Amino acid sequence: MASCLISSISEELNCSICLELLTNPMSIACGHNFYQECILKHIQMSSGNSFPCPECQTVSELKNLWPNQQLSKIAQSFKLVQPPLRRSLNQRKLRQNSMVNEITLDLKTAGPGIILSIDRKTMRGSDVWKKLHCDLEQSDQCSPVLATQSFKSGRHYWEVIVGNSSAWDVGLCENSVKKKKRGGGLVSPCSSTGYWLLSLRQSNYLVCTIPSTRIPLTEKLYKVGIFLDYEMGDIVFYDVDRRCHIYIFTSSFLEPLIPIFSIDLNSKNENILSIDPVSDEAEETSFREEPSL
Repeated sequence: MASCLISSISEELNCSICLELLTNPMSIACGHNFYQECILKHIQMSSGNSFPCPECQTVSELKNLWPNQQLSKIAQSFKLVQPPLRRSLNQRKLRQNSMVNEITLDLKTAGPGIILSIDRKTMRGSDVWKKLHCDLEQSDQCSPVLATQSFKSGRHYWEVIVGNSSAWDVGLCENSVKKKKRGGGLVSPCSSTGYWLLSLRQSNYLVCTIPSTRIPLTEKLYKVGIFLDYEMGDIVFYDVDRRCHIYIFTSSFLEPLIPIFSIDLNSKNENILSIDPVSDEAEETSFREEPSL
């Protein structure tokens, strides 16, 4: 898959300190490379003529620091052909250089067809609701739930397990969407209306552009990573299991952003969506009991 290959190359050609492309790299004794300004600042913080490698902590000496001209040429060439990404696509480095957020679902925004777990980390469709509305012929009707957290600065990262759900949406929306949600009415989700979403509909992965952009993934998504760089205007979606990026939105944010999630309410199968990596006890997630019919 092309995006996975680009992600792998980008990982090797980006400085692990600033996440920028190594167009002016310096090499040290252990073989790791860093952007010149980054490694010089790192050395200034160390005492004497030796310093630990920021990547592997191996001690190097100033005499073993040299510019890597060959790597610089490779990075410059890659810069001409890579997609317009301004940040590393490597999940591990994103965790190191971002605030890994504990996201919880806002009960006040959950519709009547949604059941939330006690810890507000998992959502699923209500069996009672489906039985009461079994005469509806609408397909892929998704009900959104917002997070209790919002972001107005910084870099943030979280993961969502979409599992075997047949239809879902994950991403971010503007804070004003809360008022739109309460006021009702249909709004086409796209960046101009305050939505940045990755979705699954009828076995197709889509992003909410106008018209919708189909993402030609060859394998099923089970866990999606979401990275927000508020100042740079980047929202990036990742396939966590395969460690490669899916899509990047680039926008100018004018208000706080809120994580948003939704699942299909009319699916015959049980649709469950969980926030953050799920442990082996995931299947034991406790739900509040529904009233029986």
